[in-house]
Amino acid sequence: DRPVFSVISQLGFLPDLPFDAVEIAGIKGMDLVPSLPRRYPVTASSDAHYPEAVGRRCTVVDAVTIMFSDLSRAVKEGQIAPSFQ
Repeated sequence: DRPVFSVISQLGFLPDLPFDAVEIAGIKGMDLVPSLPRRYPVTASSDAHYPEAVGRRCTVVDAVTIMFSDLSRAVKEGQIAPSFQ
């Protein structure tokens, strides 16, 4: 959902490809979520360039432990959600 350097800004749409998940950059990106196919779990990350921006965007994962296998399963099962502060 970024105005530059994003799939949507470059192509104008999200192509029907086998993505594991899609990332949105900001809370405005949440407007896109209803239009995404259900098979695409949505993530967010801070991509912080300044200390005060660390953790302002994150992905909440429904997992008992945080090992790669748990994270991979959570993404595949849609047990993730973006969070913005």
